[in-house]
Amino acid sequence: VWQALSHGNGHEDAALLLVLAGRYAAITGDPDFLGARLTKLRSLAESLLSLRPEGRALPLLAAPEGPTKEICFIAACYAGLKRLAELEHHFTSPEFGRRWLSAAGAIREEALSPYRDGGLLHPARGVFVHGVIQPADDPAAEHSAAVRTEFSLRQLVVPCLFGLLDAPEDIERAYDWIDDQYTYATGRGGASFLAPPPGVPAR
Repeated sequence: VWQALSHGNGHEDAALLLVLAGRYAAITGDPDFLGARLTKLRSLAESLLSLRPEGRALPLLAAPEGPTKEICFIAACYAGLKRLAELEHHFTSPEFGRRWLSAAGAIREEALSPYRDGGLLHPARGVFVHGVIQPADDPAAEHSAAVRTEFSLRQLVVPCLFGLLDAPEDIERAYDWIDDQYTYATGRGGASFLAPPPGVPAR
């Protein structure tokens, strides 16, 4: 897995590699493996943080439509930076650990704010929007951003998996909205949705 992701070309691979490296460190405590790759891991973390517009916390993913705040990528960045911080605290440099942990905390705080305020949470639903496409000429601008509000289950599952959304009451509220809006083609928790019944407007 390390070899495959190390030779990947995308920032999504970088975020996942940080998650896996941190998990490996937590399980094995292998200082030789970590020491040989620490420079690479720090470089990957810096590359993710370089995707943030000035004054903002959320990294933007390159997409054909334009630079995008995409919830699954941001959840992976959050988890990867947090894992790297834990690795640094236990094995290498608490100073670097504090840097990554601070960046992860800022990502979480901004992502959990309403999408109209620069975050990604849909306050009426309790789930994240799919993404926010920022203007290419001004990635930090919010007033002219295009919001993708269509919903798929991964917008809840992935942030929960990576710990971006972890409060039980918030997760329950999100599932309440899903159950209120959709029927499931493959059982509760399935990824295929049917439209709401006739006469029931989608919210």
